[in-house]
Amino acid sequence: VTPLPVVMPLFSGMGERLVYRTALAVNDFLSAGRNRGLPIESLIPSGRALSRRECLDRIPELESTRLCGGVLYYDAHMYSSERLVLAVVKGAVEAGAVVVNHAECVGALIQSGRREGVEILDGSSGSRLAVRGRLIVNATGPGAARLTSRLFGQPVSPPDRLSLAWNLVIKSTGHDVAFALPGTGATPTGKGGSRPRRLFFVPWRGRTLVGTGHGHFEGNPGDFRGMDRDHPAIREFIDEVNGSWPGGELHAADAYLVHSGLLPAHPNKGGEVQLRRRHVLTEVTDGGVPVVTATTVKFTAARRVAEQAIDRACEILGHRGTACRTTTVPLPGAPVDGGGMPALLGEAHRALAGRFGADVIDHLVRSYGTCYPEVLACADADSSADDRVSSDSPVLRSQWLYAIRHEMAGTADDLLLRRTESGARGPVDPAIRQQAEQLLAETGQEVSR
Repeated sequence: VTPLPVVMPLFSGMGERLVYRTALAVNDFLSAGRNRGLPIESLIPSGRALSRRECLDRIPELESTRLCGGVLYYDAHMYSSERLVLAVVKGAVEAGAVVVNHAECVGALIQSGRREGVEILDGSSGSRLAVRGRLIVNATGPGAARLTSRLFGQPVSPPDRLSLAWNLVIKSTGHDVAFALPGTGATPTGKGGSRPRRLFFVPWRGRTLVGTGHGHFEGNPGDFRGMDRDHPAIREFIDEVNGSWPGGELHAADAYLVHSGLLPAHPNKGGEVQLRRRHVLTEVTDGGVPVVTATTVKFTAARRVAEQAIDRACEILGHRGTACRTTTVPLPGAPVDGGGMPALLGEAHRALAGRFGADVIDHLVRSYGTCYPEVLACADADSSADDRVSSDSPVLRSQWLYAIRHEMAGTADDLLLRRTESGARGPVDPAIRQQAEQLLAETGQEVSR
């Protein structure tokens, strides 16, 4: 992650300014140790108040509004959540885990009337496999309740609720800071209601992310395939953005991509969906193999939630081993020595300047860390591996080869969406998808959408 400056414009005079200035002071006090042990490029500065002029310097289109000032604070911006997930998976493998891909848990493995493990459907071959174990951890996100029902043969009670959430990827607004504007919609909370929504505009990959929108979700989360710009909720959201942003004249065609997903919510009690604010750990020890279910809320807390889930699993199993070390053990690829990420970037630019453009080098290092030479080593066996897969993306063909050989990529979507960001900035060009399918076929992998 890197520090992300965020401007919160204020429109209601001294009262609102006093509230936010107080909030900044409290935040800085409560997070006084936030920079302890961090490399210099990750340090989060303190927030401060901004004058009207300082706000306009950053967001000029607010000139005609009742802007009276603002505050500047700093968040942390994750470069690639997909690559972080893969780093965690690789770290697990290094620690002894056996990892499988495209495998679905279809139910419990029952022997002599007792749960002994799980039954797995291999999505590639269609065969079913029996996996035995002393304990099951269910960490399937929006699918947690569905999997629990499969394991116990009955629906979860009370049923979990899910909220639909989305962000838009639009052309760059030209700002070098993120900023928030009051919207006309509402954001659900975990406190029994909702609050007025703020729309955030965040610079990202030469474009801008706008969000976050929320809506009800009904149906089977396993059938959810995302939203597109023609979805009625997206069209309503675009109208809201245009009504809130003085610079906005967005149309559905201006949304290059919709990032959408499902969030855990409290059971609906006749009102709006209420987002959960904290993670939940539950366990069932009914005589069969115990099941621990972790339902989390934010990526920010993922490592801590994992630690708590595994600590509880160890307690159930009677283990008295060493304490969890994920607070200090770096993930594969982490540049922990010799100056951190800035030093690694500098080294890469010096070594690769005549071979790639600066955007490609930055992308390689931020995506793979110290493992980027392994990606480029795939070029030895393919003369076109140094080529970009498309002119508007820094992704190289060697990244696709690396994903197939070392990251279990077996489908076109694995290559385009889950291992690289070939499809992260907009709809995948059919010609690019065809390239991915052809490469999979050449390397003997299954071609699937």
